[in-house]
Amino acid sequence: MSISNHKAELRICLAAVPVIAAIVALAAYYYVIRLGKAELPAGPVIIESWGMSPDGTKIALDLVHEIDDVHYLALASITRGKSTRFRPVIVKHAEGAVWSPDGALIAYSSITGRDEEERLAVCSLSNGRRRYLTAGYVDMPAIWDSTGSALVFVRLDFSKPACLCQLYAIPRKRNTFGSAEALGVSGTVITSLSWRPSRREIAYLASSRDDPANFRLNLLDVGTNRVRAITPPQGICGYDWSPDGNRVIYETSDAGIFRSLEVLDLTTGSRRTLIRKQDLNRGENVAVRGICWSPDGKTIAFDVCSWPPGISILDLPADGGTNDIAILELPSGKLNWLTSDGRSRLPGWSRNAAKEIIYIHGSSEVRSIRIDNKQNRRIFGTTQLQ
Repeated sequence: MSISNHKAELRICLAAVPVIAAIVALAAYYYVIRLGKAELPAGPVIIESWGMSPDGTKIALDLVHEIDDVHYLALASITRGKSTRFRPVIVKHAEGAVWSPDGALIAYSSITGRDEEERLAVCSLSNGRRRYLTAGYVDMPAIWDSTGSALVFVRLDFSKPACLCQLYAIPRKRNTFGSAEALGVSGTVITSLSWRPSRREIAYLASSRDDPANFRLNLLDVGTNRVRAITPPQGICGYDWSPDGNRVIYETSDAGIFRSLEVLDLTTGSRRTLIRKQDLNRGENVAVRGICWSPDGKTIAFDVCSWPPGISILDLPADGGTNDIAILELPSGKLNWLTSDGRSRLPGWSRNAAKEIIYIHGSSEVRSIRIDNKQNRRIFGTTQLQ
């Protein structure tokens, strides 16, 4: 993504690779799949973000090496039992990985050339083959449609007086991709793409040249190319859809400082404020990240980041600030804190357990927690990848 505080919302990254040894130290018997020829160099790495595979058995990790600031993509199994095997895949200087709906391909941004262009590429998990789909600069993550028959992304054009963002789609048939086709949408900033569930509509955040920091949420009907704004410009940083696609929850902010969580019902047009900054009791410098609606539509999870005065959120590292995970119960809007250690961030719902959340702990651990009894368990740490 082109703006760092929006990039942190949902970057998903990966590299696939086989490993033989099981993690016997863990009673749950989880397994890790190593990077292939591209071993992680010595030194600390930070998990910047993660994303779950369609079948819920693996997670993709965006690892940042602290010394040289290079991104590595890694894949880990989170299923009890025998580890799935993959052929070695080498992905370095790459980030923003997104799973295809069938789990066969990974799309990601690959930094290449002297100009460090971010090109869109795909990698097959069955044979490790990689292919570049674009030239020039792209804004990741891209999004697959529900059938995996198209890959939608934002292309950045720096040849204009002001950078121009344009929306494109690349058709796919099995492992064959066509040429990129413009969708007729452009703007000063376009970011945070998603498909509206059960609809042929693409949601995205957009801002104008006159007010580049004030984002609104738009919907593009891919059948008619009609665009409509569903929120006014109000500094929206992140959002997520209800499972049925009828409601959307979004965060409003002022210059990166959290203001409120709002929910919009698109069937009735009604809006409701679920929570305000003062309800969190975390001081003045607060941001809400990783907003995600539970699969049953009854709970919304997110992490709350706070930091000292005099520091911008843009200057915080991925694991910086004080971070804890909270949930809102619906329809009551009751707030519950799941963690209190100040080191928990970027929650996401498990696809195999309705009441389980997976999240990043500190800089180097992946953990899970149940929302009903707060049972917490470690899945693995990055030291197991080195």
